[in-house]
Amino acid sequence: MFRRHKISKTPDIDVSSIGFLQDTLQTLFGLLTSTMISASPNQTHEAIVDFIKKHKKTSIITTNYDGCMDEALLKAKIPIKGTISGENEDNPNAVQLIKMHGSINWAYCDSCQDVQEFDLLELKRIYEQDKLSYPVIGICKKCGGLRRPLLIPPLSFKFLMFPHLIDIWSSACQSIEEADYLIIVGYSFSEADIYITKIISRSMSMSNDQK
Repeated sequence: MFRRHKISKTPDIDVSSIGFLQDTLQTLFGLLTSTMISASPNQTHEAIVDFIKKHKKTSIITTNYDGCMDEALLKAKIPIKGTISGENEDNPNAVQLIKMHGSINWAYCDSCQDVQEFDLLELKRIYEQDKLSYPVIGICKKCGGLRRPLLIPPLSFKFLMFPHLIDIWSSACQSIEEADYLIIVGYSFSEADIYITKIISRSMSMSNDQK
């Protein structure tokens, strides 16, 4: 005697629900990140700047959204490259600052996918003087679509959501693989960022001399 078993089917993925979750997280992170605008560099950022002055070929890779590292470099008159704008790429004196999860002064358009980088110190100045609020949702000047801060929530499927940062991630991977030393400061290696752990593990397995 045979019993007939009901085979359960995997539920269809609700694309609209994923889109709604993405929009909600982006808005929430925009609101949370606005509290970071007035943050200033601390002794750790200043120590990194001092280290860079003595080690000219240093690259900085961070998952932080705030502008503290940027501000510390700019106040020390050190130009920055590796950002979303591509500025200073040919400047031999520029330090590579790779912000893998976006930055409070970066924005992208939902419609035309245009990305913009705004002057960090200017953004901080007008925010502190209450001349302009932080644009959690703005209007794209090019197409009239919705413009949002380019910030990545701690989600595992970030590669699908943010193709804008593929070049940034590639640069980070290259910098890690070419490094003689990897110095980790305050990074937790969370499960949502397992891809970073894999990049570092792969790099160290490829080079026996990397410390």
